[in-house]
Amino acid sequence: QEYKMPMHGFFQDMELSPTKFTNNEIEFSIKDDENTLKMYPYHFTFSVKYTIFRNKIIVSFNIKNNGKDVMYYMIGGHPGFNAPLYKGESYEDYYVKFQQKETSDAMQVVDGYLASEFVRYLDTQDTITLAHNLFVPDAIVLTNLKSSYVDLLSTKNEKKIRFHFKDFKILAIWSLNKKEADYVCFEPWNGIQHDFVIDIEKMGVLNLKPNKKAKYSYTIECF
Repeated sequence: QEYKMPMHGFFQDMELSPTKFTNNEIEFSIKDDENTLKMYPYHFTFSVKYTIFRNKIIVSFNIKNNGKDVMYYMIGGHPGFNAPLYKGESYEDYYVKFQQKETSDAMQVVDGYLASEFVRYLDTQDTITLAHNLFVPDAIVLTNLKSSYVDLLSTKNEKKIRFHFKDFKILAIWSLNKKEADYVCFEPWNGIQHDFVIDIEKMGVLNLKPNKKAKYSYTIECF
């Protein structure tokens, strides 16, 4: 049976109320309802928590399967960062540096969707210099990375963003390609959408047994 939902899932369009709020932390939660069940036939609880700790922002996802069947799902994030940061700088002054030298394949994007095709993108490299044409036709979707974090750096200033993604199997690097946008996004993914159909038997789809929980987090560290 097929269920239709928006690209990137339904959570992004839901209105949330905080369920926990402290001086340095806020948490939002949702549960399945009649609207989600039309798109996604599972009973669940899902929360996203933002925690500020010193120079870090920790974003945590908590998932629980409240149903009687195995629940299939995918999860990911989409944080973006200004580049350039200061006047007098250009986009090309910024670069991404991986924790380790990487040899990694990139999944190809065709008509806005990921295809089951891989092309070698990094070959014993740890640096990608930003340029707007990198994101034509779309995101750089990297697999089989050894690094657990990447840094966003500039040749013109000493500021640094360190993005930790050890809980995620895939890292996509993206910026808008229809115009020269002054930002770059680091997107940690668990789960891959091929074409416009998500087949639960294919790679990238996660599952959770009844009454079980799963947790994933990424961290943004500022220097």
